[in-house]
Amino acid sequence: MYRGHWLTGRADLKDRADTEISQAATEAGPTIDVLSWNCGGLTSARYAELKQWLHMQTPQARPGITIIQETFWKSSSEWEDELFSYVHSGTNRNKEGGLLVIISKQVCQSNLIRYDEIQPGRLLHVRLATEPCTNLLAVYQHSWRSDLSTASKELLLSKRATVWRRIQQFVRGTSARSQLVLAGDFNCPITECLPFVGKGNRRNIRAGHRELPPMAADSDEFLDILKNEDLQVLNSFGKSGLACSTYINASQKPVQGSQIDFIIMRRSQADDGSRCAQLLRDFPLLPIEGMWHYPLRARLPCPRLPRHQMRGQRLTPDSASLALNQQPVKAQQFQQLVAQALDQCADMEGINTALTQSWSQVFGPVRRQRTVHAKDCCLANMWHHRTRATQARSWMARWHHISRYQAIRRTIQQRVRAAKQARLQQQLLDAECASTRGNPGALYQIIRRIAPKLRRRKLQLRDEHGRLLGPRKEAEHILAHYSEVFASASATEDSWLTQPFHFEEMEFQAALSELPLHKALPAHCAPAPLWRWCADTVSSCTARLLKCGLQAGSFRQQWPLEWAISFLCLLPKTDQKLDAVTKLRPISLLHPLGKSFAGMLMYRVRDTIAHKLADTPQFAYLVGRSTADAVDRAVWHIHQTRQRVGQQHTIHHRRAGIPQHEIRGSLTLSIDLRRAFDSIDRCLITKSLEWAGVPTSLVEVIVGIHEAMRVSYTSCSGEALSTATGRGLRQGCRLAPIIWACITGYLMSKLGPLLDQGELRPLLTLFADDTLGQWEIQCKEHLSMALTQVAFLLDFLKAHNLCANTEKSVILIKLAGQFCEDPGLDIVGRRQLYATAVRHLRAMANSPSHISRETTSDLLLRLELPHPADMLLDKTKARHERTSQSQVFALQPQGLTQVWDAVLSSLEVPGRKSPAPSQPAVAVTPPANLSAVTQEDNCPPEPAAENGPEDPVEVIHATPAEVTTPTETTNIFCLQTFLSFKNLTGSRAAVFCM
Repeated sequence: MYRGHWLTGRADLKDRADTEISQAATEAGPTIDVLSWNCGGLTSARYAELKQWLHMQTPQARPGITIIQETFWKSSSEWEDELFSYVHSGTNRNKEGGLLVIISKQVCQSNLIRYDEIQPGRLLHVRLATEPCTNLLAVYQHSWRSDLSTASKELLLSKRATVWRRIQQFVRGTSARSQLVLAGDFNCPITECLPFVGKGNRRNIRAGHRELPPMAADSDEFLDILKNEDLQVLNSFGKSGLACSTYINASQKPVQGSQIDFIIMRRSQADDGSRCAQLLRDFPLLPIEGMWHYPLRARLPCPRLPRHQMRGQRLTPDSASLALNQQPVKAQQFQQLVAQALDQCADMEGINTALTQSWSQVFGPVRRQRTVHAKDCCLANMWHHRTRATQARSWMARWHHISRYQAIRRTIQQRVRAAKQARLQQQLLDAECASTRGNPGALYQIIRRIAPKLRRRKLQLRDEHGRLLGPRKEAEHILAHYSEVFASASATEDSWLTQPFHFEEMEFQAALSELPLHKALPAHCAPAPLWRWCADTVSSCTARLLKCGLQAGSFRQQWPLEWAISFLCLLPKTDQKLDAVTKLRPISLLHPLGKSFAGMLMYRVRDTIAHKLADTPQFAYLVGRSTADAVDRAVWHIHQTRQRVGQQHTIHHRRAGIPQHEIRGSLTLSIDLRRAFDSIDRCLITKSLEWAGVPTSLVEVIVGIHEAMRVSYTSCSGEALSTATGRGLRQGCRLAPIIWACITGYLMSKLGPLLDQGELRPLLTLFADDTLGQWEIQCKEHLSMALTQVAFLLDFLKAHNLCANTEKSVILIKLAGQFCEDPGLDIVGRRQLYATAVRHLRAMANSPSHISRETTSDLLLRLELPHPADMLLDKTKARHERTSQSQVFALQPQGLTQVWDAVLSSLEVPGRKSPAPSQPAVAVTPPANLSAVTQEDNCPPEPAAENGPEDPVEVIHATPAEVTTPTETTNIFCLQTFLSFKNLTGSRAAVFCM
């Protein structure tokens, strides 16, 4: 009792300025409820508690956007449940930072969410592609500490300055039309500065009150951002003093508090309702003792309500197969209903409609499976004791509720751990049952659930200014890229059939019955089990509509439009930030009827093409051939090379008069083609099929299908854009593999005679779009010829619009003999030399990297020193030039010049032009029969690109070849031939010495 008032343990924390969100704000127009909270570490139990609290809220009281700071989670990921979408950004370090943004699906659907980790774990930009869009920036600034040393303070200030600078750049780069919200822990107090900061701040205290600690040294930078960008702090318009503190340290007496958490938006977009931000002092997840942050909650105005409704659940192939097998009576009714609907079907679009509507009539509409979050009595009891502890009037009652709160919390944590163990054991039992039943699909799904979760990444395309693209701009950017890939400008308007094409109903039914059950289909199509279940009636209707064939004349007038569309889906290639289309792998989804029609054509041409390719070393897409056959062929050559190179030339061989080989070994070229299937010219399809002996009627239909192909991409907002194609195979089609095999056989038939004219014949191995060429080297002339043939092979492929991927294409070479000594420093040696020099330089400059955090490039720039390799190379070249001009150089042997060339080449830094050798390099002149690629086809070659800067050749010396006897010549010949190979190919090549 003090001055007639009861004071509880936390009475001094009671907020006299707690203002409920005004009713006028909710009546003024649509709003977004934003909750921001620094949780101080989000454990698995605490995350489950937070998720339970969110799901237990009523739709009216549920936050639309929840921003959690300081999760201490390392990895970045995204996921969703039935009510919320989650985006997390981690720092990849233990117990440091971490931002979690939770978005209700009532505010924005998951497919309309884009995000950018501006600074992982510190700044997370989330964009809601509504109309207009909403840009959220979750902030967690580095904590300010005044007890650090001067050097540590400077380092901390530089880190904080980076965050301030990126915040200002983000605000300036956001359009004025979109909604802008900044929320989080800024770790920087503020002072009154109307109209940007109101009077309700912690620094605004009455005279005579206890003086507050000094503010952060960079607090003016934060205030300048608010002024310059016309931003307003929403939670600064209530009561001042301790009542507005967002961070509380209850362990100190008297209780200390600071205001460092804020919700900020543009002053022009804020209204009276949004400025009534509320501190949730009774938030059930807050601890009882110690330190904590209060959550901030505000209702922000939004221009419009979300225009996209909740998406319905699609019928999956697994659920369809399960329903058809477990309910045979309904399955029979479904089949009969489909047959009745197809009797009256007048076009191809009606077939898919009949399947989907019949399914809904028999099995009912597909309902979304929701997880019911029942009210947990134990959890509610814990929250009840926490609330009673804050309101207790005596210390004994407070102690009672705190002890009960802690006991229940320990019980909940034990239950969470036990539930996780039980769930894992059940998953292992299910996996064992799936393995016993021989169901690899179910086993794989269980393993995916048990294994560490893979990071889900969304497409985050940007414009030329680095800004995130909206849904429509994103779709236009993607379609423009693939219009260039598929040469849409050269697409033909129509193709013509000179002969009619006929097929049987049973033939089409057999192809439709083999439609894979679990293969993806376009979103508007019924799942594959429905097509296979009704294959007989669907085939009969299709044959009736097509009149069992295609007549002579225009192909596109007879070909259904839906069958011609390839629906584009993009999958990530690598674990990288998806900010470019080139980092995505496209797959095409085709209409099931068009896919089955192509399968019917595949069965007709497969035997003819396989017979023609009997002597072609293509080991993919052909019956009776596998990957193991291609591996055996390649390994055999490597084995022969090792045996041949490993033979020692001993003194007994010399005594017997057996000469030593000047050079022997092998060269292996592995070519990976860039976008091979998408770069095929249509005339090449025609010529390869005619070469294989495919009937003309089939050739015309196959080419017509490809020329009628259109690529369509649907944006996340549901808008579909499409473009025609002028080249490329129809990926996802059952015809594509066998046609590619036919094309490679046709190219091999032209390439083989040209390569077999010389003395050296390569061993070629093909598997899908990978080409492996292997050459046996017996002399210097063989090496020169092999490099010439390598250049010719690359030019031959390029002439047919097949370009090598320079990042994945490599050369493996192993040589031994008199001309194969160690050329000097390789890349590993240069790196060791560089590391040693930098280590000594840092010691002399007193700049250890783990203390100063100064990069080597910054250190060299600060000390005005050149690169160690450059310095060594310049000194060596200067010494060589000085010595070569003196009289003593005339006394040296002639081979010393080659030694100097090898030394200078080994010291050359990659990317820098090599010094000219003192003697002329070995000239590699291609034979007359390989000097040019014959243009027998009507396909024009791809225009050659302009000569750019010369690309370096990486000579990676892995293991030196065994040399029988030392000689006085070096391996400069090999280096020169490598340079000659680079000049011939004009591409970056990685050369490995085995």
